[in-house]
Amino acid sequence: MQLTTLFSVATAALASTAAALPAAKNTQANSAVANLDAVKGSGANQVRTPIQIPFGKLTTFDLQITGLEITGVTVNVEGEQAPDSSRVRCRRYRDQYAIKLGSAEFKQGSVSGVSADPADFGWVLCWITD
Repeated sequence: MQLTTLFSVATAALASTAAALPAAKNTQANSAVANLDAVKGSGANQVRTPIQIPFGKLTTFDLQITGLEITGVTVNVEGEQAPDSSRVRCRRYRDQYAIKLGSAEFKQGSVSGVSADPADFGWVLCWITD
């Protein structure tokens, strides 16, 4: 009989806690990202996978690539406008510490050559220049 009482009390406590939680806001999270294509292959066999890299954050994806290309900028911050995509710069690294360079700095209008053969995505850092 005591087990039933404990179970009832625990159930009531959990139900009241769940009812007291505030409703989740249905708003889009603030973000500012560089839009890139992760390129694999060339010619008719080329595959482009759209990805987003948050500015100032070393980011990785589970992809095999031969190159990277900046395609634009998306900013979802109230009161802020997206900077011109020509001001975006990115660089690929082979490690999560940004010590081992994986590519030269690249900008919109050019594909960053990573490897002739597909290689691990690595880590990418993007930023805005003056």
